[in-house]
Amino acid sequence: AAATTAAAMRLRARAGVHLPAAMPRLRPPAAVAAAACVERPRFAHSAGSAFGGAEQPSVAIEGTRATIEFELRNADTGEVLDTSEEKGPLTFEVGANEVFPCVDDAVNGLTLGQGRDVDLRGAGGFGEVDSNRIKEVPIEQLPDDVEVGMQLQLRSEQGVMRAIVKTIDAKTATLDFNHPFAGMPLMMSIKLVNLVAAPRVEKDVVAQGDGSTFPKRGDKLAMHYTGTLASDGSKFDSSRDRGEPFEFTIG
Repeated sequence: AAATTAAAMRLRARAGVHLPAAMPRLRPPAAVAAAACVERPRFAHSAGSAFGGAEQPSVAIEGTRATIEFELRNADTGEVLDTSEEKGPLTFEVGANEVFPCVDDAVNGLTLGQGRDVDLRGAGGFGEVDSNRIKEVPIEQLPDDVEVGMQLQLRSEQGVMRAIVKTIDAKTATLDFNHPFAGMPLMMSIKLVNLVAAPRVEKDVVAQGDGSTFPKRGDKLAMHYTGTLASDGSKFDSSRDRGEPFEFTIG
């Protein structure tokens, strides 16, 4: 098998070379996300506590943070492709769209120690192979030691993307921007191993904006903030106290 060593590089798109839009790592296709938007019970926090006081959630529902052990395998061959034994368990907030909707739905309603199998074939998981995400690029834009099968991390105006080198000739290389698991018949076995109340994030609007100007990717923002503990209201950080706003660029 060809090596899959990751190589970092910056790819500058030339005339006629159009990179596909960056694919978020855990964000599923919009149609799948919309289909999974159903109203569910939500864990109720105790008053005055960021984590529900002494309460321990007994069932994974929205408002809880679940930790699962998993094993991802090829449904046809049984080959194990990924497992929490190697990478550690997966933790996410139930109902917060942090994982594929089918995984979120499968965890919802589980109790500690309970498990089930999740079908990740097709649009429910990593999707089918999209020919529009297979691109030819000039060979001089790639690292000198590039090989077929190598996984590249590409940085462009669309953000960071990953691609696998499929072919190389004298002038061009073919890069596949599809997820490596795209088009594969996948099944995931999961088991709920830990469950806590998800921390609350509260937002108070202290000044209304103009309702029409919104920040976008590439904009540089300056903002003041004050951080307080939800449990007792004590302040732990404040840019106003330092007299220096926090500055950052979106994206």
